[in-house]
Amino acid sequence: MDLPTLIVFDFDHTIVDDNTDLIVRNLLPDDQLTDEVQNLYLKNGWTLYMNKIFELLHKNSIGLKEIEAAIIDIPSTPGFDVLIKELHILGYEIIIISDSNSLLIDIWLKSRQLDKSISKVFTNPAHVSDDGMIKINMYHVQDFCKLSF
Repeated sequence: MDLPTLIVFDFDHTIVDDNTDLIVRNLLPDDQLTDEVQNLYLKNGWTLYMNKIFELLHKNSIGLKEIEAAIIDIPSTPGFDVLIKELHILGYEIIIISDSNSLLIDIWLKSRQLDKSISKVFTNPAHVSDDGMIKINMYHVQDFCKLSF
């Protein structure tokens, strides 16, 4: 039995022609992006920084509908949506490995009817809490390679 060929893509600046996290961050009023907030990712990593961004969005009444609209508006990198559909039709297994989060990736893929073409997405899991705030968990904690910090 032949196994399908695996194709692996990043998401931001590969499948989509922008960065989902930065698109979401840009929904915040400028006065919310203090130096303290901006420097969070240097001290605690990007995922914790984005959790703070989602917390601030929630506090500023910028909800899931606005976030979804911004994500859906991101264009694909030219030709990528067609490429993914064609690879899927040809029987390739396609996965995504990304430092974004599952919610934003899922929103975008479903908006383009590409979600069924992707076998698996390896990324930071995200969900909407009961109070409507998006929360991200780290996919993993890497503490053994000094080049990856």
